[in-house]
Amino acid sequence: VIFELILKSIIYDKASSQIKSNNIKCNAFFLYALKISNCRNAAVKIRTIESSVASFWESYPLISVDFSLTFLFIICLFVMMGGYAFPLFIYYIALAFLCVHIRFSAYKKTLQTNSVSYEKMSTLISLEEKRKELKFLRSTFFEKLLMDKTNRDEYTKMEMNIENHHWAEMIKA
Repeated sequence: VIFELILKSIIYDKASSQIKSNNIKCNAFFLYALKISNCRNAAVKIRTIESSVASFWESYPLISVDFSLTFLFIICLFVMMGGYAFPLFIYYIALAFLCVHIRFSAYKKTLQTNSVSYEKMSTLISLEEKRKELKFLRSTFFEKLLMDKTNRDEYTKMEMNIENHHWAEMIKA
């Protein structure tokens, strides 16, 4: 436990300055892209990318620590058990691949949920700004638009909850 704590703090200290530098570079690029873009909801897409990239970069130290501790565990396993550790090693590799697959599918759903939520928020803000003009237009169009976005939002949230449930069941097993 102490070794893990020391390893995490060393890796986190080294990675945090690089993450800060990367975030500044990305924000400068996003500002430039926003200036030259003619996309209708570019700000929403940029915010989605920015939050996703930040969480991805912040997970780098944890991934490094996990790989280091896994390598140390495998070495200890083979030293203590010798050749008998090989079937157990194969089992752990299969379990690790299964866990990574389930976790990455949950991350994918999280990114989709963020994107849909930001898009829905953008639509609602736009409709609020154009509130006076909306009185003169057909209300069924906007109701359909909002219901489509709401249904998509709820569908992706439900998929994400299912993926998180699978992950929780995998952890219990």
